[in-house]
Amino acid sequence: MTVTAALDRAPTTGQTARLTVTVDARVAIDDLRVLVTLPSALRPAATPAGFTAARALSRVPSDAGEVTTLSTTVDAAPSRVLRYQTDLIATATGPTVLRVQATSAGGPVLGSDEVHVPVTIGATDRESRLGKAEGDAEAAQTPAGTPVVRANPSVPYRPASTAGLPAPHSDDIRSPGAAPAQVTCVTGSFDYSDNNGAWHPSKNLQYQVWDDDSFGDDLLAAGLTDSAGAYRACFGNDDGIGGGGQDVYVRAVTEGTQYKVEDSDDDAYAFRSTTRDNLGNGRTYDYGQLHTADTTQMPAFHAYDTADDALAWTPGDCWDMRDESCQNIDIEWEPGSTEGTYYDPGDDEVRLLAADPGNPWVVIHELGHGVMDDVYEDNYPQIGSECSPHYVTRRSGPACAWSEGFADWFGAAVLNNPDLPGLGNIDTATWGTPDWDDGDQVEGRVAGAIWDLLDTGTEGTDAYRDTLTNVWDTFLDHRVTSFAAYWSARGQDGHEVGDQALGSLFQNTIDYGFRRGLTDGAEVTATTPPNDQNFRYDTRHEAWSVVAVRPPAGADDDVTLFDDRAQTQRLEESLLGVDVTDFVAVDSTAGRRPLGDYYPRMHRVSGTGAYTIELADSGQTLVDTAKRQMGTGDVAAVWNSCLTAGQQVTFTVTPGDPSQDAELFVVSSTAGAPATYVRDRASAATAAATGAGQPESLAYTAPADGCVGVIIVNRAGSGTYTLTRS
Repeated sequence: MTVTAALDRAPTTGQTARLTVTVDARVAIDDLRVLVTLPSALRPAATPAGFTAARALSRVPSDAGEVTTLSTTVDAAPSRVLRYQTDLIATATGPTVLRVQATSAGGPVLGSDEVHVPVTIGATDRESRLGKAEGDAEAAQTPAGTPVVRANPSVPYRPASTAGLPAPHSDDIRSPGAAPAQVTCVTGSFDYSDNNGAWHPSKNLQYQVWDDDSFGDDLLAAGLTDSAGAYRACFGNDDGIGGGGQDVYVRAVTEGTQYKVEDSDDDAYAFRSTTRDNLGNGRTYDYGQLHTADTTQMPAFHAYDTADDALAWTPGDCWDMRDESCQNIDIEWEPGSTEGTYYDPGDDEVRLLAADPGNPWVVIHELGHGVMDDVYEDNYPQIGSECSPHYVTRRSGPACAWSEGFADWFGAAVLNNPDLPGLGNIDTATWGTPDWDDGDQVEGRVAGAIWDLLDTGTEGTDAYRDTLTNVWDTFLDHRVTSFAAYWSARGQDGHEVGDQALGSLFQNTIDYGFRRGLTDGAEVTATTPPNDQNFRYDTRHEAWSVVAVRPPAGADDDVTLFDDRAQTQRLEESLLGVDVTDFVAVDSTAGRRPLGDYYPRMHRVSGTGAYTIELADSGQTLVDTAKRQMGTGDVAAVWNSCLTAGQQVTFTVTPGDPSQDAELFVVSSTAGAPATYVRDRASAATAAATGAGQPESLAYTAPADGCVGVIIVNRAGSGTYTLTRS
């Protein structure tokens, strides 16, 4: 579909102008929606027939009025041309823009289009004109002593390329044989203020030095400002025959070599200094610390500075470091912009709302889409309706979660801040975080997974740290359309995709087969969801080992042990009830199960809260007496005790502190019966419970020659247990 819109005149305040809107549907669309968004300076004389009108406070700080949105939805036949007219009343002076958009819930398949109609409303006919006011804004002097600091100091400054900047030119004609004038220089700096009134240097902003001539101005020099927004330019000072020194003014322009902030007419924003006439030879002139005097345009310079931070952070010299010729990403913004915030892959252009430059993350997020589009050689993932709408914390679809998640992370990475403004913290969100969906079809989870691959934090299962080079290279070298495909490509590239790296994903509720490692005596405390959590360990001693899970009060947590990572070969499970510490013990004594890897799964049956799981694999042997310090977090300990057939012994555990409450078990296996080499709690001989601070004893008769496992489960308390065999 296509849209055209035009005003029949440029009104003065109090006058009316007629707006004509034409929509060519081109195909049958049963839900064609036409929206006309009017800035506060324009009001409809009446609501057109078939339209509804809605008003809302302007999001533009300099605009204290309300914007009006006129909308209608119609059933458009193929090639049907719709035409609407309405009279608008001008209520305030100044440059502004109205927008007309045609859309359909069918999305890109059916097409969409929008146009901008800029108009300058004046107090008189002479001051009014269709289109925005021509020419540069004036410059204003920043007050001396004003603190000017980097907007995003976490991003190291990087000088931008000056390739492609305007080349100096002159139409001045020197008299034959005249000697060149001495070199003259100009200096100064540019800055801008943000929504909070803080001042920042306009680094890598294009400056142009001009000679003001009667018959076409001469460009004397062009370049980019440094990290302080400062410039220094030198040039020959011959203004031509009889002209004396150059008559110089300086321009600041929001156009670099890979990004530009522009209006709806694709013109960069610019302001210019006053002209200093007839500069002296060999001198340096300081134009001072300047900013645009048109405060409504200040966000354009903020957006430009943010784009510079994004490019400075991005690896390589181009948005796509594999490119030989860098691609530009334009940023369209206007003071009255209400069309929405998005990246247009067809135009390689970011579109921003009026208030968006005040939120750097939004600007960089949209640039992130541009980076992906550039890397994918303008073959952006087809996301369809799964992204309409989309939310950081909610499930959408594989392509949407990947493309939006990458952009979410890109904004956070550039600013070194995982707390997305008003949207959620991708670093702290994990299993059970309220109002967050789980899995790799949630963009915030994808963003958090990439963040955790690179950050230095070790929260939860995120204990791995990769390099940006590894993460970025896989992105550059594979056109993937989902996070799962990205992870597969990462493995193809030879980067870590095992349990270390999978832990970073699991922390973000993306489980690609993560098995959390257990080591002897190191308890792990975790919460649910997920309802099932998977672990692994390797036996190290030819002795009994045990893995035990202690539930929180009122909960029932079971444990199942598998022999393979895929968890298809179940060995044993302990499925007892509420407030019971379930365990599974493995006999790795000589002739029983060989040393190797095991895979426990914890399953929450009921209840809430954090459970504790622990592996005991110390290889300790009990002959007569042994002592073991156990803290409140410790769950279980195990000893080998070797007996002969028929031998009668008594095992006793004595707490060293009144707070300690032990449970005592003995497990055994039968030679030649592999099914008995793995035992659950229910199959163990158990001592009668006596309560906290009291000893527990278990009389035991050995059924055959061999070593049994003597297990202490610490139900509560902290102190030193004494275990005896008599």
